Amino acid sequence: MKEELKIDIIPQSFKLQWHITERCNFRCKHCYQENYNTPEISLIQMRDILRQFVELVKKWKIAPSRASLSLGGGEPLLFKDFFVFLAEVYKFLSFYRWDIMSNGSLVTEENAKILKSFGINSFQVSLEGLETNNNKIRGEGNFRKALEGIKILVREKIYTTVGLTLTRENIRDIIPLVELLAGVGVKLFLVRRFVPRGQGFQLINELLEPRELLKIYRRIEEENKSLFQKNSPLRMPLACENAFFGKNPRQGLYCGVAIGRILTLMPNGDVYPCRRLPIKIGNILENSLEEIYYSEKNREIRDISKAPEFCRENCSFFNNCFGGAKCITYAYSGRLDIPDIQCWRAYKKIGQRKESIKDKLENLRENIVKKINFDKY
Repeated sequence: MKEELKIDIIPQSFKLQWHITERCNFRCKHCYQENYNTPEISLIQMRDILRQFVELVKKWKIAPSRASLSLGGGEPLLFKDFFVFLAEVYKFLSFYRWDIMSNGSLVTEENAKILKSFGINSFQVSLEGLETNNNKIRGEGNFRKALEGIKILVREKIYTTVGLTLTRENIRDIIPLVELLAGVGVKLFLVRRFVPRGQGFQLINELLEPRELLKIYRRIEEENKSLFQKNSPLRMPLACENAFFGKNPRQGLYCGVAIGRILTLMPNGDVYPCRRLPIKIGNILENSLEEIYYSEKNREIRDISKAPEFCRENCSFFNNCFGGAKCITYAYSGRLDIPDIQCWRAYKKIGQRKESIKDKLENLRENIVKKINFDKY
């Protein structure tokens, strides 16, 4: 007899971020992956998982506009049965929205038309700046391949977005890239923080200091306002960064892990709270999606009462961010019980990296500001 599930939360929105393969035709320097040959579950198993997702969304009574299936990789278009699986995804369109995260290089007019016929809601392509900086990270010639893919998607009237991972080198590319993307018809441009894990650990020194990030995101907010005033179709909203880099932080734009609105499924069935937070909380071949969601390990990770004491006791913005981005802090320190390492209210600076985790933890402890009133900091 199965143990009764302990229902601690029923989410108001939910995303299943499903990395269906880790095969990829790129070798990006900041990639979260550590290898490119993770075993993949069968198509029959994938169909069962998709049905579990739909049943959970129905059980939680989540509106289709607030339920999301996001397919990524690796490069999802390299998955051998990709379009066969999409036929299954299409059957349940009344229950969710779905999108693809891709490097854009394999987009053709033919497969874009197929994606359109399967009711895709959006397609995200990754770029890391203008051509020179992008190709330093993603490989020679790959900027033009991605840009051509973007143009095809736009021509097929697929809602097209671009994601950029922020590094010290590509800061100056952001505004020129805005002009380029607006010109080709991209609808959304997201500038996300860098998580130093997997292949990307080699770029850990690219992490920006807290007040550097504050300056950048405030500038992005200004640019987004300008785009709105100019009636540009492009937008640059902040995502979870809004919680403590935004000029007017508001509830709702904090880490999705903290409020249980996301799970990530890997090609071999392993489940993480988030792709950027690789703490295994179960395997879909051993337990159902609902059992994993309500597992003790996942409940502990999203338990707000276990958020950093330093934040809970001192910061009036705690209900906006719940301690910040767990993924970046965990990748840098191996811990979840300290404030976001790039929070400008909690740290003067990140500190210089040393080789061992122990040394990195010592740096963090040295740089945590003593308990003060953050509002006066």
